[in-house]
Amino acid sequence: MNISRRKNGFSLVSLMITIVIIGIVAKLGYSTFTEQVRRGKIVNGLSALVSYTTRLEGYYLRSTSYGGTACSAVLPAATDGFTFDCVVSGNGHAFTATATGTGSVDGFVYTLDQVGIKRTFKFMGVVLPDPVPTCWWIKQGAC
Repeated sequence: MNISRRKNGFSLVSLMITIVIIGIVAKLGYSTFTEQVRRGKIVNGLSALVSYTTRLEGYYLRSTSYGGTACSAVLPAATDGFTFDCVVSGNGHAFTATATGTGSVDGFVYTLDQVGIKRTFKFMGVVLPDPVPTCWWIKQGAC
């Protein structure tokens, strides 16, 4: 007796291979997505820092000083990921504004001074060696 069996559907092996491939693609997609979200938060924080220093320059034009020991312009509110600080030096004629990462961008520290020099002091939790790069790192090893 010759009984022919007809196979319908997928075998267990082919189904498992498909699931593994989907898992790998999802893992790559998720890591790329979280990296882009982190970069977006960094860009927003740096934008707020530049806006703040522009207000400081306006204050300096009106009063010929950035303030006493703290910058006179009101610090920007903490953004989604960054807090801000400002220190005056040089008898009120110099300042350094700092953006420090919090939450998902914890471990990032950027500064901007009255001359417009941008510095990255900490990137992804690693303190950068001297001389500190005179640019803002947004992605690993690149300004």
